Amino acid sequence: MGKERRKDRRLDTRIWVKESGERYVCYHLVSNLSCGGYFIEKKLPFPIGAEINVMFELPGESEPLNIKGVIVNNYRDADSAYKGAGVRFTGLSESDEKSLADFLAKVKNVKGKTGQ
Repeated sequence: MGKERRKDRRLDTRIWVKESGERYVCYHLVSNLSCGGYFIEKKLPFPIGAEINVMFELPGESEPLNIKGVIVNNYRDADSAYKGAGVRFTGLSESDEKSLADFLAKVKNVKGKTGQ
C-alpha cells in the first residue's frame, strides 16, 4: 500500500457538486470530503493536473461554496464500477475554509455520538 499523502482526515459524505469549465457543466457525487480536498465519483477520468471549478452547498448552509481545485489522482475502486478522482483545493477563501471546517467538525461529532 502506498504512503498516505493527505494532510487532512476525510469524512464519508454524499454531496453533489457542480463542476464547470469553459465549455461544459456537469454534476458529480463527492463521497468523501476534507478541508484539503475530496474524492469525486465519475466514470471518465480527468487529466492529472487539470484545474477545475466546483460549486456545492453544505447541508444547513445558505450560501454555496465556490472553490478551485486540481486533480491529483485518478483510479478505479476494485469494489465498484465507478472511477473517481482525488481533488486538492487550491482556491479556498478563509470564509469557505471556516464553513467547511465547521461542517466537518459537526458531522464528526454527530457520528461520534451515534457510535458510528
